[in-house]
Amino acid sequence: MAAPLPQEEAAQFFRELQEMDASDSIRMDGIIGMRVRTTRLLNLDKINPILGYTVLAYIAYLLGDRRECMAMLEKAFSFGTAGNFWYLCALKYHRHMGMPREGMKLAREVLRLFPDDLDALYQAAIFSTAFAEINLSKAFMAQIDKLSVNGKLDRIKSLQKVSELTSSRIARLRVSEDYVIVRLESAIGAVRNAGYEIRRLDQLTLNDGTFITRLYVDATIEQCSFLNFTIAEKLISEFEDSGIDLFSVTCLPLDYFETEAPN
Repeated sequence: MAAPLPQEEAAQFFRELQEMDASDSIRMDGIIGMRVRTTRLLNLDKINPILGYTVLAYIAYLLGDRRECMAMLEKAFSFGTAGNFWYLCALKYHRHMGMPREGMKLAREVLRLFPDDLDALYQAAIFSTAFAEINLSKAFMAQIDKLSVNGKLDRIKSLQKVSELTSSRIARLRVSEDYVIVRLESAIGAVRNAGYEIRRLDQLTLNDGTFITRLYVDATIEQCSFLNFTIAEKLISEFEDSGIDLFSVTCLPLDYFETEAPN
């Protein structure tokens, strides 16, 4: 069983990685150096393995290596009971790397394991709202409402509004619960089949409850135009209803992504 989390040096590593993620230009040498330091401490048994492997997962996330990221998360989880720290990271990586179905299982676990943890509930609410799992999103919002949040943070108010707008639209359209996820998985699959990985994902919700899911990839604007055509072609060929009355999907260059500070 791993020692209690976190250890001071490892916690400092994670703060440095968060700063890298929030910076306008991520320095490759800094990321590689962090990976070397973390691996060395793991080999010397001088860092908590849950935290150490989660840091390695974060580095893989920054580098856009989805398989390595998931492998390191799984390795971290294997060392003992994963706390909210692991779930916060795992939800973020699953969302931004385009893994909705796998991440939804983690979101449901958060509601059971951390009913009084605002940060964990908020991150899980972001995930469920991003993939239009409205009933789950409502459950998170209801649980957050039970907590004593002074003045209700602006970020929570904003997310609640998005959830309500999308919920109303879905109710009017009377679509199935997995309506969005199956179409997003198809769109994400089309991008991957074209040779690109999803590096970030966010959602722009309009006042009528429709929304745009934006997939950010390491590509030029011209390459993204081709990917957008590929996505449209895939959705039209695979579904009688491509989802356009509720949402659309667009690919954008990674440079266009604006860092979401708390997420």
